[in-house]
Amino acid sequence: MGQDRYSWWTLTLVYPALSGLIMAAAFPPLPLGFLAYFSLLPLVVSAQNLSGRGAFGAGFVQGVVFYGATLYWIAWITPPGMAGAIFYMALFRGLFVWVWSFILKRTSRLGLWLSPFVWVGFEYFNTLSDMGFSWVLLGHSQADYLPLIQFAEATGVYGVSFWVVLVNLVVLSLSQGEQRGKWVGVLALCFAIPLAFGVWRLSEPVPEGDVSVALVQQNIPPVEKSHWGFDHNFDRLKPLTIQAKETGAKLVVWSEAALPAYFKSPVHRTYQAWTQTLVDSLDIYLYMGANRYEEDPVRDRRYNSSFFFEPGGGDLPYYDKVKVVPFGERAPFPKLLSVLRDIHWSGAGFVSGDFESGTARTVFEMPGGKFSGLICFDSVFPWLARDLTVAGAEFLVVITNDGWFGNTSGPYQHAEMSVFRAIENRRSVVRCANTGVSMFIDPYGRRLQETGIFHEAVSPYRDCACRPLPQGLHRR
Repeated sequence: MGQDRYSWWTLTLVYPALSGLIMAAAFPPLPLGFLAYFSLLPLVVSAQNLSGRGAFGAGFVQGVVFYGATLYWIAWITPPGMAGAIFYMALFRGLFVWVWSFILKRTSRLGLWLSPFVWVGFEYFNTLSDMGFSWVLLGHSQADYLPLIQFAEATGVYGVSFWVVLVNLVVLSLSQGEQRGKWVGVLALCFAIPLAFGVWRLSEPVPEGDVSVALVQQNIPPVEKSHWGFDHNFDRLKPLTIQAKETGAKLVVWSEAALPAYFKSPVHRTYQAWTQTLVDSLDIYLYMGANRYEEDPVRDRRYNSSFFFEPGGGDLPYYDKVKVVPFGERAPFPKLLSVLRDIHWSGAGFVSGDFESGTARTVFEMPGGKFSGLICFDSVFPWLARDLTVAGAEFLVVITNDGWFGNTSGPYQHAEMSVFRAIENRRSVVRCANTGVSMFIDPYGRRLQETGIFHEAVSPYRDCACRPLPQGLHRR
C-alpha cells in the first residue's frame, strides 16, 4: 500500500474515528459485541500507511473517539475528570499505533501478526501503578458470548482481547481476496476451537451451594446518602434486610458505603452497635460497606472498607479497598504528588478524597463457606481477584456504588467485568450495587437474578455455589 492511495485526513482522522466508533458500539449498553471482530480494520490501514507523529495522531484520534463514547459517564461525577481520563487513555492508544506502525514498516506481514501481542501488552501495562485503568478492555466486549470466552480461565480477559485482535487480522486477510478459501477455514477455526471448549465447559454441572445469600439493593442516591446521614440510610436498609431474612437468607449483602459511618472507631461506636443489634435480632451474617478510621501518630488514615458482622458479635473483620480510584479517592503516587491534596478552587479540591490503599487479602469465613470481597474499582483488576482466590476465597462478593454513574452505560460496563472474574477464577460472584446492577454470577459467567438500575430490590439465592470447581485450566 502507499499513502498516495489515501488522503492524509482519511488516514489520520476518518479511519481512526471510524475504528473508534465501531469498537465503542461493541460495548454496553448495545448488544453488539460482534462488532469488535472488525473494529480494528480501519486502524490497520492507518498504521500501515503512516509513521512517526502521523501514526501517533491516528491512534490518539481513535482513542479519543473510543474512550469518549465509552467513558462519557465520568462526566456525571466530574467533567474535568472525564476529559482527563479520555486524554490519558488516548495517549496510550496513540503510542500503540506508533509502535505498531514502526513494527509494520520493518517486518511487513510478520508485524501484522505480532499486533495481538503488542495490543495485549499495552492493555496489561495500562493496569499497572496507581494510574492503572482496566476499563473497557477489548475482551470485555465479549461478555455476552459465554461459549466463546470460557478459555479465559487459562488466559484471563487479556487472552480474549488477544483472540479478538487475531480475528480482526483473519477478517482482514479474508477481505483482501487472496487465498479466500484458506482464510475462511482459518476464521472458522478461530471460532470453532474456543466454541468447542466453551460448550464442553458449560455442559458441566455447577456444584451445589451451601450458603443462602440475599442482596439488598437499597437505591439511595450517593448525594442523598451523604446528606441525610446514618439514621436515614439505616432506616431504608432495615426493612429490606428483614425482607431478605424472610427469604431464608443466612448471608445478607449490602453495597459499598451502605452506611455513612466509620466503623471500628470510637466516634461511631453507637452506629456499629445499631448494625450489630440488627444482625443479632435476625440471626444473620451481614457483609456491608462503610469507612474505617485509623489513628496514626503522623497522620490519621481513612479507608474505604467492608465489614463482616456475625451473630453474637466478634472482632468485626474487615477488608480495605486495595485499588482506590485515582483523583476520586486519593491522589495517585501519594508520596510523590502529595501536593495535589492541597490544591483547591471554588471550594472544591483537585482530589475528591484522601483514602489509603489497603494491603491485606482478607478471607471471611462463615458456616458453609469462605469468601472475599472486592470493593467497586477492585473488581476491574483480574490479578486482585486471583490473589483472593489463592488466599482461600471459595466465592467472591463485589460491592459497589455505581449510582455516581447516573443512568448511563457505566453501571452495565462495570457489571460485565464481574462476569470475567467468575470465569477466570471459576468462582461464583455475588454482586451488590447500591443502585444496580446487582446479580449472582455462576462460575461459568451465567448471570442470575440480574436487577435493573435505580430501583429497590431484594434478590435471594438459596444455593450460592461456594465450592470451587475442579481446577481444569486454572491459572496459577
